[in-house]
Amino acid sequence: FQSFNLLASGGDLKGKILGVSDQGIDHLLEARSQLEQEDFESAQASFDSALVKFQDTEKELEQTNSVIKTLIEILPPTQQASGLIQAAQLISQAGAYSTEALAMMNETKFGPQGIITPSSPREDIQNLLDLITKAKQNLNTASELINKVNPIILPQDNQLTFVQARDLLNNINSNTNVLYDIVGVFESIFLGQKNLLLVFQNNNELRPTGGFMGTIGSAKLHDGVIKELDIRTVYDYDGQLKEKILPPQPYMAVTDRLFLRDSNWLVDFPSASKQMGIFFEKEGGETPDLTIAITPQLVIDLLKTTGPIEMEQYGIVLTSENFIEQTQIATSVNYDKEANQPKQMLADFFPVLLQKLGDDSRANFFNLFQTLANNLSEKHILISSKNAELQAKLDLYNWSGGVKATNKDYLQINSANLSGSKSDIFIERSTVLDTEISDNGELTNTLKYTVQNRLPNNSIDNLSFVRFLVPQGSKLISAEGFHSQQIPFLDKSDYEISDSVRNWEESSLLHNISGTLIGTESDKTFFGNWIKVGGGQETTVTIRYTLPYQLKDVDSHSLLLQKQPGVNKMSFEYNIAFPGRKLTWQNFRIEQPDLLGESRVQIQTDLRRDSFYGLITSKHAR
Repeated sequence: FQSFNLLASGGDLKGKILGVSDQGIDHLLEARSQLEQEDFESAQASFDSALVKFQDTEKELEQTNSVIKTLIEILPPTQQASGLIQAAQLISQAGAYSTEALAMMNETKFGPQGIITPSSPREDIQNLLDLITKAKQNLNTASELINKVNPIILPQDNQLTFVQARDLLNNINSNTNVLYDIVGVFESIFLGQKNLLLVFQNNNELRPTGGFMGTIGSAKLHDGVIKELDIRTVYDYDGQLKEKILPPQPYMAVTDRLFLRDSNWLVDFPSASKQMGIFFEKEGGETPDLTIAITPQLVIDLLKTTGPIEMEQYGIVLTSENFIEQTQIATSVNYDKEANQPKQMLADFFPVLLQKLGDDSRANFFNLFQTLANNLSEKHILISSKNAELQAKLDLYNWSGGVKATNKDYLQINSANLSGSKSDIFIERSTVLDTEISDNGELTNTLKYTVQNRLPNNSIDNLSFVRFLVPQGSKLISAEGFHSQQIPFLDKSDYEISDSVRNWEESSLLHNISGTLIGTESDKTFFGNWIKVGGGQETTVTIRYTLPYQLKDVDSHSLLLQKQPGVNKMSFEYNIAFPGRKLTWQNFRIEQPDLLGESRVQIQTDLRRDSFYGLITSKHAR
């Protein structure tokens, strides 16, 4: 009952979950068709799973149908046998639709002109959706019919085989439903007429939504075809800004005015993208319908598919191993100073990359989407839309970089490199979060965050303003180990102040003892302070705070851990101590039994994507 209560009434994360859970609830397998599992990490992996499984649909449907047809022969003529006959016919039809859909997907590619399909993107994507819709409807009906069959009516030797076939069909059905949603999202993104704002975020200089926005692209898209593409340095746009706009207080350490290049200072990407659009329009661009932000990791992964790309006019060959280094040199040092177009090499490179993807037989829909899915789930691609319906789907799949709602514990560590150096590629981060549940159910968190600079001793300093987003209403007890950074005073009388900056400033106050800024952002409380780490040095900061809720005698507790966009990985250790209570359920697998004590749990992971950890504890009877 405790397990059912947690899963059925949690309601925090409404992600799409596929197939059989492997997160420690094997004892609830029989109920998985009635429950939405609240496991956020598995939700991220479901997209890739859907595509991989769908490629095996024809073989798996044939296997399922073979079992069902065999069982029909041994069943007495009953209503359930009739249902199996009808299900077998539906599965055969779904297999034919699926085979045709697979053929269309394998012929879909991306090139310099956009989406490449045998006919036209609009016609072929709509035909693809039609085929998947027919397969989906047949599989839904077949699953309903087969789920009504009681295995007990079968001979005992056939019962297990039937259950396995039934479960396989249900899994295919779920994957097909998700595939339909994914293709529908692609249709919404690529079809019609749209203005795109493409933001290239350099995560070697980390910023809240992924990195410093040094390069900006604008594109016009019509039914999947790129009509215009303009890539240039962000400073070309910033030079057009007439207004003098006040930056948020931490950014005053590096600038006395807010431009497009620093407009991604909000943690929530849908909110930040609105600010980007406002500045882009102020600086001469057209209001974007879609904002897509990427880090170099996407290009690195695509180069692993295409292999080396020669840029003959620049005398370089770009590979997945040297892309960051070579582009940094080409856009910062070795460019035509008279023409003064430092980003021209990137503008010339991307059409060549797309052409090679279009020519490469390995870059079909499935293989390319697996690369995109990994980068989406690891937040190296972020997408935001003005269309509310499309934005809701992007939020659902966690492709928008949004700050998620949850009614229990939450953590996102978000760093903004404000020293102006590209040193984050040499930074290693690790976090230890200790949660103590007291006898009366109060929760206290102690967070230790360690930053190590692997550059040589006494070289570049990494100076970052770090926000720790926690549940709204959390109370700071102490904060230690931070750097004291002086912010220049600005006379604000001649500045324009945006609503977002005004709201952020008015909701923030300074904790005098520690110098920590305490504020509200995206319905979370944040603790913000400065961390400075010199070359060859390591710094650990410690924050202690109470959570704004208490646990009942029998209650669920959970942590939604969101990764900052642009960060490749972070070592994370989570320790939960609950003396006087016992653990009755958890949604994570304990890899090392010695890390599971009677009144404590320890989780260790390399954080590459958002994760959700849930457990239930109950007080010992007195």
